Amino acid sequence: MKKRGLISLLIIVSMMLLLAGCNNTAAIGYYNLTKEVLELQTNNIVESEAEISFEFKDVPNEIFQEEFFKTVHYLLKEFSLIVNVKSDLQNESMVTELLLKNKVNDQKQSLIQIINKHDVMYFKFDDLVEFIKAFNIQELNELITFIPEGVKYLRLSQGELIEQYSMVVPEISELNYQIDTLSLQQKTIELYEGIIEAYSEYVFDYITEENGKYTISINAEEFIPIAYSFIKYSITNIETIGIKLTDFVDSFQDEEAKALFGFDKETVINGLGFVINDVKENEKEYIAALTEFTEIESMAIELLGNSKLEFSLEKLEKDIFKEVINLFVDINAEGENLSFNLDITQTTKKIDSLDLEIPTEGILDFIDVMENLMDIIGVNDITVMYVSLDTGEYILNKNNEFQQDQVNVILKDHRSYLPLRKVAETFDEYVDWDEELRKPYVARNGHKIYMEGFIVDGRAYVKVRDFETYLGYFVDWEAETNVATIIKL
Repeated sequence: MKKRGLISLLIIVSMMLLLAGCNNTAAIGYYNLTKEVLELQTNNIVESEAEISFEFKDVPNEIFQEEFFKTVHYLLKEFSLIVNVKSDLQNESMVTELLLKNKVNDQKQSLIQIINKHDVMYFKFDDLVEFIKAFNIQELNELITFIPEGVKYLRLSQGELIEQYSMVVPEISELNYQIDTLSLQQKTIELYEGIIEAYSEYVFDYITEENGKYTISINAEEFIPIAYSFIKYSITNIETIGIKLTDFVDSFQDEEAKALFGFDKETVINGLGFVINDVKENEKEYIAALTEFTEIESMAIELLGNSKLEFSLEKLEKDIFKEVINLFVDINAEGENLSFNLDITQTTKKIDSLDLEIPTEGILDFIDVMENLMDIIGVNDITVMYVSLDTGEYILNKNNEFQQDQVNVILKDHRSYLPLRKVAETFDEYVDWDEELRKPYVARNGHKIYMEGFIVDGRAYVKVRDFETYLGYFVDWEAETNVATIIKL
């Protein structure tokens, strides 16, 4: 449940950063109501249903010339998207259903259902397949031709995925740590409280309250002044804000931090510390640069035209909340106009129970899908080498059979060199030596491909990247792990 937890965290943090000013009655009321929603989701079984409607108002004609985009335009005009989520964080259970709702007669059509229990997910996609068939779009029809008859579910187990592919992609083993979503939600609430405290003196006068309903309304003319005041406050109070963020990161175990942020806790905290110190030491320069930012205000207003964002939150009754987002985007550039409405209405409420129906038939495993896909596109006929440029240890995948070995890696002028013969022959190349030119070469179809490098102990070494330059392989390098990937198609 890591990805969902991270996305939720990012959304919550983004909203709290925008609305952190808590120095008036309306802002304090909004903060308390938001916290109440978070606590409801944390401590209870809840159901949230959002209706998302997207409508183009003005669009350049050339955008919808292709058949695919005409279909997209039709769907957006005729249907809204319903996202229904039932969750029980205490037991790490969740059911998500996506439906289309006809804007004229309110009829709903299920598209996909996702059943989540711990680290296993079931995707029910048979309704989506039938929906795609109805539109008869070639590109989409090609995607569903590989689905076996009678299959309704795709099963994905994170544990099995790691076990299957950790040898091919060693970094995938880092996903093995399961983040406690409940714990993450609780820590997010604590972060929310800390951020509100850090921004207690920030003035945000765009929240109003009427009969318990809190509304935030921002138009294009107000956007730049709000951004300016918020960023300036953040710069001048970076130390206090930094302490709250650092405490949040420090509340995680190392494994949790790496699974959530992609880096160990010390690295994240050190990164935050660097940013905080940099802003403190260069506060005047940042403020000066920010002042220049306000000079584009008139340009931004002209570009965004009548754009407006309105967000509201209210408590309808005990344990039932309603949130509404109305976004109108009106972009004017180079004589062209693009405008659209995005409307989201969401209701969150406490429910008595969540009964998961785990499917037992009509199931296709994700790993089997990947294996079949690799057969179809010929991936099993390629050779892939993952080599550590620190140790020389490598993993070779040749025709889906794996072996491990080691090569000598030489670092020269900040470039990594590998032994030509050892690597090339691993990829079934023929390597020889031109005595007259004193150069190694790879022989292909009667041609000699000469490689530049140097000789050490009778062995020719060439740059890793030269396997791509001279032999046409695909070469990639992961800076974080210092692992090079070499692929021969």
